[in-house]
Amino acid sequence: MKQDARTLMQSMTVIAKHGKKPQNALGDLMSGLRGTWINTGQETLPTGRTRGVTGMKRIDLTKQYTEEIESWDWETAKTDCQLDEYPTPPEHEDDSAIGRAYIGSVMSIMPSGKYYMPWCTNQTCSDVIKDSLFLEILESIASRYGLWLEAGEGCSTDLFLASPIN
Repeated sequence: MKQDARTLMQSMTVIAKHGKKPQNALGDLMSGLRGTWINTGQETLPTGRTRGVTGMKRIDLTKQYTEEIESWDWETAKTDCQLDEYPTPPEHEDDSAIGRAYIGSVMSIMPSGKYYMPWCTNQTCSDVIKDSLFLEILESIASRYGLWLEAGEGCSTDLFLASPIN
């Protein structure tokens, strides 16, 4: 975790030195980290500790997440939204009712399996970047089907796909 934080700070420092605004530094860093390095093996040191060996490979997270999310049954999800038994009534005369389809909990869908709260210390920079990328791709693919992502009203860890009911 210290290494992730140190790498993030070094990268943000480099970005800041090149004249970028601080609020864009994390976004620029994330766009550069659309892939990640994973360890393909470990070795045991004489002290009993393990460390990664040189068998590292880069995983294209954008491709991996896109393939995973595109494999979901989007037509069924869209139909489930249309058949919602308890749609949200329209707020204005010209609006449509909103139907939702439950897709799962944050803990079962997100790559990190974590739900973030301001006081939490269990997330790493890597978790945040992977989860942000996953959500970005999920929302992009959902929009192709006329859907969007919503959190649950009763339980904010629940995720729903939503669409106007025709």
